[in-house]
Amino acid sequence: MARSTEKTTTARAPRKPRPKLQTADIEQELGEEATTEEIEVPKQPKHREVGPATQKVIDRILELRRGGMGYPTICKTLNDEKVPTFKGGETWYPPVVRGICMRNGVERGAKAEAE
Repeated sequence: MARSTEKTTTARAPRKPRPKLQTADIEQELGEEATTEEIEVPKQPKHREVGPATQKVIDRILELRRGGMGYPTICKTLNDEKVPTFKGGETWYPPVVRGICMRNGVERGAKAEAE
């Protein structure tokens, strides 16, 4: 059976553009300039609750970073020590370690804060 070389297309309804909520729209609704209190923005939690095993790994990462190690070296150390990732994986990656250090305000060689 030979196929037809003609292309068939189905008609689609044109997409309607989604309305975007702009500051100007909010100001128009309020009749004045909008302030940040009036524009509801979801806030991220400042601190995450972690279990003792997770905290132990975080403390180890921060300790290595304070000791002057770079992110790839910290990953290699954790991988060599067979430390599982927070999601149960086997491999640590520099961006993950960097994120942990950044969230905890630790720069390379930074002195540990007195507790």
